[in-house]
Amino acid sequence: MIATAFFHRSGSQIPSSDSKNANEQYNCHFPERDYANVLDILRNEKPVYFEFIGGKWNVGSIATVAEPVGEGE
Repeated sequence: MIATAFFHRSGSQIPSSDSKNANEQYNCHFPERDYANVLDILRNEKPVYFEFIGGKWNVGSIATVAEPVGEGE
């Protein structure tokens, strides 16, 4: 496991930053409204990348790359 995505019903529950634990596993936090979008990316897009920017930022992101012309829909 590389990362865990947590979805929060209330914006006030979302921690001010994401984190990395001693086992080099990352915890990322999203508002509940982003659940369907994140799930769609993980199910349908390949490749998917995870990036964590530490230091004063401590923020993780899940992303894809632009599809080549003619691929997909």
